[in-house]
Amino acid sequence: MSSAKILIVEDESIIALNIKNNLELKGYIVTDISKSGTDAIDSIKNNKPDLILMDIIIKGADDGIQTASKIKEIYDIPIIFITAHSDDETIQRAISSEPFGYLIKPISQNDLYSAIEIGLYKHTMELKLKLSEESYREIFNGTNEAIFIHDINSGEILDINDTTCKMFNISYEEAKNQPLSNNEAPYSAKEALEYLQKAATGEDQIFEWHAQKKTGEKFWTEITLKKATISGNERIMAVVRDISARKEAENALKVSQERLYLALEATNDGLW
Repeated sequence: MSSAKILIVEDESIIALNIKNNLELKGYIVTDISKSGTDAIDSIKNNKPDLILMDIIIKGADDGIQTASKIKEIYDIPIIFITAHSDDETIQRAISSEPFGYLIKPISQNDLYSAIEIGLYKHTMELKLKLSEESYREIFNGTNEAIFIHDINSGEILDINDTTCKMFNISYEEAKNQPLSNNEAPYSAKEALEYLQKAATGEDQIFEWHAQKKTGEKFWTEITLKKATISGNERIMAVVRDISARKEAENALKVSQERLYLALEATNDGLW
């Protein structure tokens, strides 16, 4: 038996009481019976339900569909519409508000219970998906590396993280509209696509790239391309690391070694 809390919004008392009795027989908790949209919103403030059974035709200035829209702006509560009207216009209006179910009067007990359980299950899955997406975004945006998500076929940039915007000094929209490469030598857009195509076969690609910020400033990066499955779709994930400091250190070491070599060559003393 379910102990979910249900709010009934129905202005016909006999129908509302009948639904209430049927729900309580199955162990549901009926938080209230509201006859208008205003009453329903007030009731939610006092005792938030797990699901709302909303008649489309109710008392007050707003009908059930308008009330449902107002509730969705504030609360994340699944709503199932109940109505005696099954005309196309009513159904289309109801669908546009994205309900979790739609019941036509007279409602059988089995249809009522099934709609509620499906609605509760669907809402639970949506919450889990939302939490999963939030966790993914937190990790995605929390890295020190820039990350690009590419379409596996075209190479189109589908998503980027916050570090990308900071590293390249561009906005989210600007980054997504960037071509595969707007850089000068040593690499071209053609080579960028070749790297992506190799990664699409499952062969990870690691290489250095002379990147450019929005300001025109050039800097060296190390890029790792990897095939990944994201939200059920095959993608190419590009992880970009700024290696400018490493490059400067390498160049400084090279210069130092050259100076040492010249100094050794110039001396007349024997050195070991």
